[in-house]
Amino acid sequence: MFMNHMKKYLNMYIFLLLLIIIGCLVMIIRHQPQDFYSYLIQDISQRDRHFETIEKIKYQDGLYFISYLDDQAQSHLLIYENVQNLWMNDYQFWGESSSSQDIDTFNYADSHLAIIVVYGKNKQNASQYSFVNDGKVYEKEINDSHILDIYMLDGSSCHIDDWTLYDQNHQVIQNEL
Repeated sequence: MFMNHMKKYLNMYIFLLLLIIIGCLVMIIRHQPQDFYSYLIQDISQRDRHFETIEKIKYQDGLYFISYLDDQAQSHLLIYENVQNLWMNDYQFWGESSSSQDIDTFNYADSHLAIIVVYGKNKQNASQYSFVNDGKVYEKEINDSHILDIYMLDGSSCHIDDWTLYDQNHQVIQNEL
């Protein structure tokens, strides 16, 4: 008699354990993230009805930086944070910038970190740019038709001084944003 009760309880515990396992598997399967590129296309299309094409995607320090163009030839920058939870990776909108200029910057600062992003279409065929932040000169060769460069700087200043864009002969094309 005692053994029959034990078998009954054991079978009930096994059944409950199987239900819990099946429930967890269903939750995991239902929460599979779509790939990031598909997510971007869908999210950007909802944000901007003029969205045309993604030009570049870069990942740095938990943030995705996406540069895209719209059908009105404006450059846009979107930033998403990669948020990991128990079941999956998720993407949370973090910031944005839009510009009618060929090349522009996105600047952000808090008490610990400054972010400067140089982005845009290199329509002038520039070969290099430079700028100054907190007395330090930053120079970068441009080897592409679309620019997406990220500077994560210690400190709280995201101010840019002495922005200069150069041609192939190192002549100044533009010296202000």
